[in-house]
Amino acid sequence: MDDLLGVLASYSLISLTGGTVGIHRLLQTVLRAQSVLRTTQPTPTEATTPLPARTALAWLWTAWPSGDPFLDVESWPAWRQLVPHVQALTGHLPEDYPDTDLAYLLGAAGVYLSVQGRHTEAAHLEQRALTITENALGPDHPTTVAIRRNLERLRAEHPDIN
Repeated sequence: MDDLLGVLASYSLISLTGGTVGIHRLLQTVLRAQSVLRTTQPTPTEATTPLPARTALAWLWTAWPSGDPFLDVESWPAWRQLVPHVQALTGHLPEDYPDTDLAYLLGAAGVYLSVQGRHTEAAHLEQRALTITENALGPDHPTTVAIRRNLERLRAEHPDIN
């Protein structure tokens, strides 16, 4: 049990203080809403994701705000809460981690960060999404092309970004 709690804490999904386990408010909301699954987006790829990462990715996927983060201002508060958890999860995974569902999440989070003026963070997430989709789907897949286009646009508008 301690190992499992440690993993969840390392993903910033819970906090461990003394003998107390605190569950992040976003995670509480996701767990309550877990029975209402999205049907418009793909489900996480279980075969390529270790159990703790798969669980964290499934929770983040369930919390995915509806609407395009580029156009839907009403989704921004949800993205504001979700992005730190996306970043925490990706911090525990290799750069080229082969999960396209993670790539979709990274790409959308990158769009949100870009709209918020956090261009360096956006470029980092978009680059990770591009690496994943190129490896998993190939360089000419429509998803790969869309992510590449977003990253190129971001770098063209902000040449100081690597």
